Amino acid sequence: MAHRPGQCGDLAGHPAPVHLPDLRVLFDYRIRNLCFSLLDSATRAKCVPPFIGLDSCLEILNSQLAIENYDFQRLLAFNVTWTVSNVFFHVPLEIAFALALEAKDLIGRPVCRSLFELPRGVPGYVAALTWRSVYGYR
Repeated sequence: MAHRPGQCGDLAGHPAPVHLPDLRVLFDYRIRNLCFSLLDSATRAKCVPPFIGLDSCLEILNSQLAIENYDFQRLLAFNVTWTVSNVFFHVPLEIAFALALEAKDLIGRPVCRSLFELPRGVPGYVAALTWRSVYGYR
């Protein structure tokens, strides 16, 4: 049977309105967080917090927070360095592992493949065990 556009597994065949709820959820979350960042969260009254604009963002960028040893530029440099070094070292290493696992004469190939799949399967298994322990008595 030939594959037709719109069959299961063909995301390109879906009309755009199908994905609009996903985009709405994503952008509602981002917009709500942006609005919260523009309000004074130190006000604990039941009224609407006062609008402070970008003052809190400027305090963060200028390292003016009341946190000991806080330095935004140092933290940003560390995070950028960490990200770049992880990509630089991990991607070639992962490609090397993938190429090694493609070798037909590799001893223990099925075991190695199973070990690489464990991180993908274990969270679902743990979640299933948790739900079973919560609702297992029924």
